[in-house]
Amino acid sequence: MHPAVYQYNQLVSEGLITQDPWEQATGKAKATANYRLLIVEHVRVKQAHLNMQNAIKEVLQLCESGAASDGLTAAYNTLNNPKAGSIRLWVKAFEESGKSGLLPKYSGTNRTQYGWEVRVLELYHRPQKPSISKVARDLREMYGFRNAQDHNVRYFFNTLPADLQSKSPWRMGRKQYNDALREHVSRTTENLPVGVLFQGDGHTVDQYIKHPRTGKIWRPELTVFMDVRSRFIPGWYLSVAESSVSTMAALSHGMGTHNHVPALVHVDNGSGFKSKIMNAETTGFYASFGIEPIFALPGNAKAKNVERFFRTMEDDFGKDFDTYCGYDMSPDASRVFSSADKAQKAEAAGKIHIPTVEEWVEAFTEWLERYHNRPHPEFPNTTPALLWAELERTPVVDHNLLVKPREKVKVSRSLVTLHKRKYTCDYIYQLEGKELIAEYDLHDDSTIRLFDLDGRWLTTAQLKSKKDYINVSRIKDAERKRLLAQEKRFHNKMEEKRAQAGEHTPLHVEQADQLDSLEQSIQELVEDQQPINDEFNLDSAMESLLKSAAPVEQPTDDFEPLDLYGETHGR
Repeated sequence: MHPAVYQYNQLVSEGLITQDPWEQATGKAKATANYRLLIVEHVRVKQAHLNMQNAIKEVLQLCESGAASDGLTAAYNTLNNPKAGSIRLWVKAFEESGKSGLLPKYSGTNRTQYGWEVRVLELYHRPQKPSISKVARDLREMYGFRNAQDHNVRYFFNTLPADLQSKSPWRMGRKQYNDALREHVSRTTENLPVGVLFQGDGHTVDQYIKHPRTGKIWRPELTVFMDVRSRFIPGWYLSVAESSVSTMAALSHGMGTHNHVPALVHVDNGSGFKSKIMNAETTGFYASFGIEPIFALPGNAKAKNVERFFRTMEDDFGKDFDTYCGYDMSPDASRVFSSADKAQKAEAAGKIHIPTVEEWVEAFTEWLERYHNRPHPEFPNTTPALLWAELERTPVVDHNLLVKPREKVKVSRSLVTLHKRKYTCDYIYQLEGKELIAEYDLHDDSTIRLFDLDGRWLTTAQLKSKKDYINVSRIKDAERKRLLAQEKRFHNKMEEKRAQAGEHTPLHVEQADQLDSLEQSIQELVEDQQPINDEFNLDSAMESLLKSAAPVEQPTDDFEPLDLYGETHGR
C-alpha cells in the first residue's frame, strides 16, 4: 500500500477527513450560506399560515419597503436583492440538506465516492510530480474511470490536508519536505563556551583555479573547521578531494595555529571524517587528543552552521572571480569552462583570469579576516574575532601528532608491516606477536615510531631494505625469453600484414628497419648459449627492439602519500 493511501485511510478512520461539506467550506461560502439561512427562516415562519409562494412574496415586500428587521435587510442587500425563484430553491435545499445545502455550488450532503480515490493517490504522489490533469487523464484512459474529470479530481485534492496535496513528502522528497516544511529545533549557543565544539565539513569551491601541477582548470575541495560559539574559522585546508588526510590537515591547522584542542567535533558521516585514521578507538586522531566526535544525521544540513558559512563564502567571496561556476552563474559565461582548452583560450584573449592556488589562498585569507570582524549572526553586538579572543585554551601537548596519523600494527617475524612496507629495529623480537601503534609521517616513510596500546612510546623502527625477489641472472634470463616471445609475435604480425596486403607487397621502410633490427638483436642472443653473464648487454638489445615504442610504465607497489600542499597554509 502506498504511504499516501495508508495516511488517507487513517485520517478517514479517525474522522480527521470529514465528509461534511459545511466543515470543508471556506469562510466566505459559510457567510453566504448564513445570509441565505436568515431569509429562509423568515419564509418558513410565514409558511405557518401562507403557502410558499405568498410567504416569499411577503418577505420580499418587507425587505423592499424597509419594514424588515436590520438583520433581514442586511442579508437581502448583501445577497444583491435575490428574486423569488432563488429563494424558493434555497428553501428546498435547506429542507433536503440543512444548512450545508445553502452553500454556494453545493451538490449534496456527502461528497460523491467515485471509486478512484485510492488509485488517484498512488498516481499523484510520485516523485515525477504529475499534474492533476495528467492523473485525471490516466484514470480515464488507462483505468476506465469515465467520471474522473479534471474538476472532480481537483476538488478531491482540495479537500485533503496539505501534506496529501502538492507539497507531500512523496512528491517533494523526504529531505526537501523536512527542510522546507517541517519544524526544526532552534538552538542557541549562548551557554556554549568558546572553543569547546568545532564543526567540520568539506565543500567543492564554486571557482575554477589552475591545478598546481597540470595548470588546467580545477575545482579544489575546501575543508573547514568552525568554532560553533564564535563562528570563527580556526583551521582550513585546500585539497583535491575530501579525505581523512584533508580532514586531519584542516583540524591540525586549527589546533596547531591556535594551540588549542576542542572537546567535541561535530562532523558528517563522510569517509574523510569517519575513517579509521580519524575515528579509530585507540589509534584515531580524535582519540589521540581526547576529542569526542559527534556525527550529524544524514541529510540534516540545518543542524550545521558551517553549511551557512559556505553559502556566505560563495555569495560574498566566490563571485569576485571570473571563474565562478555556481548554480546562479550565467549559462553563457559557464560555457567558457566546458573544457580546459576553451578556458585557456579565453584567458589568453584577456577575457578572464584563472587564479592560481596561491592567488586563491591569498584572496581567501584576506576575505576570512573581514568575515571574522563582521557582526556575529547570533549576537550582533560582537564579532567572531572578539568572541574567539575569549578562548580559554586547552594546549596541544604533543605537536608531532598534529600531522602524523597512527594505525595498529602487529609484530611478526621481528618485523612490523605498514602500508606494504616492512620496518625493524633492535630487540623488536622481544615484542613478537604483540599489537602496537605505529605513528608515521605522510611525507617520509624511512622511519615509524612505535607505541604500546596505552600510548607509551617504545622505539623507532627503520624501513628495512629490500632484497631482490630472485637472482639478477634469473631476471635477465627471463627477459631473454620474453624478448624471444616478442620476436615471434612481431614476426607473425608481419606475416599477417603481408598476407592482407598481398604476398609480394614490400614492407614499409620503417617496418623493414624495425624487423631487421629485431632480428639482429635476437641473433645476438641466440648465439650465446652459455648462461647469461655480466658482459651481455641486454639493455642494448631491448633498446633496439623497442626504439620506436613509448616506454611502458610498470605497476609498482610503492606507496605515494597524498600531497598535503602544506605550503598553501604558510606552514
